[in-house]
Amino acid sequence: MNHDLKAGEAIRHWQLGTTAEERFDVPDAPMKGEMDPFFFLTKHKNFIPHEYPCRTIFAEHYRGKRPDVRGAFTPARWWLPYGSPRLDLSGFWFRPTRLATWARTCVFVEKAGTAKVRLGTCGGAVLWLNGAEVGWMAPYSRNLEAKVEFDLPLEVGLNEITIFFDDLAERDARYFFQLDYLEGPTASVAVPVPIDGKVAGKIEAALEGMHFDRTAYFEGDITLLFAEPLPVDIAVNVTVEGDFMSTERFDYDFTLKAGEARLIIGPSENAPADFRHFRVTLKAAGFLASRSLGVEICHAGRQGDAPAALADRITETLDEISEFSERDTVRAFARLASGRGGADTDAMIEEILPSIVDCHDCADFSLVPLIWSRTVWGKDIGEKTRGRIGRLPGQDTNCRVRQAK
Repeated sequence: MNHDLKAGEAIRHWQLGTTAEERFDVPDAPMKGEMDPFFFLTKHKNFIPHEYPCRTIFAEHYRGKRPDVRGAFTPARWWLPYGSPRLDLSGFWFRPTRLATWARTCVFVEKAGTAKVRLGTCGGAVLWLNGAEVGWMAPYSRNLEAKVEFDLPLEVGLNEITIFFDDLAERDARYFFQLDYLEGPTASVAVPVPIDGKVAGKIEAALEGMHFDRTAYFEGDITLLFAEPLPVDIAVNVTVEGDFMSTERFDYDFTLKAGEARLIIGPSENAPADFRHFRVTLKAAGFLASRSLGVEICHAGRQGDAPAALADRITETLDEISEFSERDTVRAFARLASGRGGADTDAMIEEILPSIVDCHDCADFSLVPLIWSRTVWGKDIGEKTRGRIGRLPGQDTNCRVRQAK
């Protein structure tokens, strides 16, 4: 895949390895510093002006030092930018987690010369050119980008650029890097692919313009429309996930025949409600490329008109959540409140308990309805499950939830 590269632009097309994840558990400790209620209004969005204990300990070991390079580059998929200058793998991790990823691309020049590039990331990164290490950076400032400039002595022809980058993820993590080509010889980006480069370009164009046939689904088939028909048969995987704390995940596999530009995923009536993320992965002869789209799914048609009386609206709400919501403590709460206790309700509680025992970030969102349920409807919860709630979160941590009497 070939793309022109102009001075001042970011190098945006990459091969990606898998992201290695490793828990970073530290001894319990109180957090230092006062909370600033106005930090969301600053220019540095999502930058918290103090460090959690896990970041303090991590920084003592790694900040300002050459990153701890782990593993080696093995291509697993391709990063296509869709207008973004960054290779961005940002996400949410419920426990402190060390992340590490390799990326590679090539720059082609007809005339040798020195290029100046600028590497930006929040974590750490090591940069190689044609197998020789050029430099590294290691600010490891949570969600606050730093930038460093490097000189790349480019040779005539293809020049391989490899980057290892890593960070500590604490719940919402901006995990990305951006490599800007500030100045240098006239160049183009040439990303190795296992298929004809023009076919790979068609796949990129199809994903670039991919969209749903509606802005929201109240009924009917969930349908993806591609920007243009694909020239070859394509294997398609669609992974459907919820937002934030959602634990539901659904995988569907399809084959899109050459010449087709429309994919029906399935009836929206059978899909879980809420705002859902659809990660669409196209595969052709070893070439994998993905893009995520989001859409709202609402079963308002099934629910019909809202009852006039408040009591009836409450009943309808409890019925809807009890039968169709995600399997979590909110659904268990609704089931207990509407007389639906039993083995399945107990199972919903049991499925969430491990995240509370493990002190996941945001586990308190599960804990509050659980405590209420245990207090008000404890007799409707099975003895075994009730006992596990009373022992939360175990004897090996300093955080404890006492059984409501």
